[in-house]
Amino acid sequence: MINPGVTVQAKILTVTKVASGVNFEAQVPNAAGVTQGYNGQVFMKAKDQNPVFRTNSLPFRFDPAPKPEIASFDPVAAEPNIWLTVRGLNFKPDNQVRFVLDGGRDVLAEMRYNSGTEILAKVPAYSAKQAFQGLLYMMGKFATGWAKSNTVTIHLKPTFPSISSLDRAEGEPGEPVLISGSAFKPPIQVRFIISPGRDEAAPVDQASTDTQILAYVPNAGGIAAPFDGWVYVVCGNGTTDMKPFRFRPAMELQQMRIMLGSDYVDGEPGYPPIVRDTYIRQMHYTGPIRGYKGDDIYFLSYTLKNNWIVDSIQFYKEDYADSGEADSFVADSRQGTSSPYTKVHWWATAGGDWALYELYYTIRGPRGVSPY
Repeated sequence: MINPGVTVQAKILTVTKVASGVNFEAQVPNAAGVTQGYNGQVFMKAKDQNPVFRTNSLPFRFDPAPKPEIASFDPVAAEPNIWLTVRGLNFKPDNQVRFVLDGGRDVLAEMRYNSGTEILAKVPAYSAKQAFQGLLYMMGKFATGWAKSNTVTIHLKPTFPSISSLDRAEGEPGEPVLISGSAFKPPIQVRFIISPGRDEAAPVDQASTDTQILAYVPNAGGIAAPFDGWVYVVCGNGTTDMKPFRFRPAMELQQMRIMLGSDYVDGEPGYPPIVRDTYIRQMHYTGPIRGYKGDDIYFLSYTLKNNWIVDSIQFYKEDYADSGEADSFVADSRQGTSSPYTKVHWWATAGGDWALYELYYTIRGPRGVSPY
């Protein structure tokens, strides 16, 4: 009897005849569920007799075999092939460490015994795109079998890289993009698809970790319009799925090359406009008796190409009034669009006065793409 109301049959190991009778060697039973010691009894029964014969009882102290008990482990989030430090009680060199992994697989792990309160356990190999909760337990070996420890939950990391979020959904060359995810194992390469057929590698900050990468939008030119592309990461342990990312071309400013031709209306009197590579120069004058006024209109139909626009118009005037008055100014334009259309209103009083001005255009558009 090993517990109140619990009587367990023991295994007889040897039977030896002696002068005084017979000696029996029996194995103390392994009683599942018994957790405390008990001052019980031991006795024998002769089941081959009818009725069954029972001997007298003698006192016997029964102490249950101590099962291994897990108290903690480190690190608390694990991945394949790393060593966990497991701490607890009743550890023995012949214990087993087991993991319940993805799909319920119960896997025996490699173990290194340090002491009765600490062992090392190697996380078995597994494959997972997402993190999941596994189980960890130990088995203690005893003469009559195995005893299972308590079971603890362990967080197991994904083995394939994945992107969970980007801190921005669009950007232009040189702008930082923080990529968050998991299982980013070196070597790491971040790639942006910035236009049809253009898949560009991006610079990556050296301080990146296995859960965050700081990358910079590739410094790529020659793209005329924003493009709804993608970003993905190529790692030593695989390639992530693609995340949407809108690529905005790098913009630049430059002086517009003047290609006027006959695309203008000249408010006479005066000379035809003088056209140079980057500016238009015009002068209107009056006679001694009569004054004049009018409108000069430039670029009636001409437009810039490839998403270039007129960023600003620089107007410089040198009006001269000998005995009266003269003036000129930009009366209308389509600044901010692809059209350099400009109307200049001018006037001068009689007596040899003139209105003189120059026009320059600054245009803005995607770098590496011609505006003409």
